[in-house]
Amino acid sequence: YAEELEKERVVRDKIREVVSEVFLVLRAAEFTLGKVHSVTDKPHLMRHIAKLVRQEFRRLSGLWDRLLNVLEASQQESGRGQRYRGMWSSAISSLCSAAAMVKFLEDQTLVSMSECTAMLHVPTTLIAKAQLDREQQQQQQ
Repeated sequence: YAEELEKERVVRDKIREVVSEVFLVLRAAEFTLGKVHSVTDKPHLMRHIAKLVRQEFRRLSGLWDRLLNVLEASQQESGRGQRYRGMWSSAISSLCSAAAMVKFLEDQTLVSMSECTAMLHVPTTLIAKAQLDREQQQQQQ
């Protein structure tokens, strides 16, 4: 039993580590986007801010890969990977708000959820995993 708990802790720590890095990207994006209010009358500066945030978003693709690796491993281990879905799905939804703002700064349009996850470089396998976990949870209730 202690061995199980240890495996569980390792998975949780790995996921937490990746998610905290994702949140660092989010904070950097929000910090940069926070400068927008001072340049609302300068469209070229607004687009420049959007470009800076998109560069931040590029850092995400490596993080999603790491997250997927941890989830895959934990899934094979014990099928407990979905227990931590809340940790990273909240990160994705917070990032989506930032991505929506970036898109709006670029061309004053609103984004769909799929456009948003594409901007954030979220792999479709991760999105599918979130979908699957959600369905499994609903069936259990």
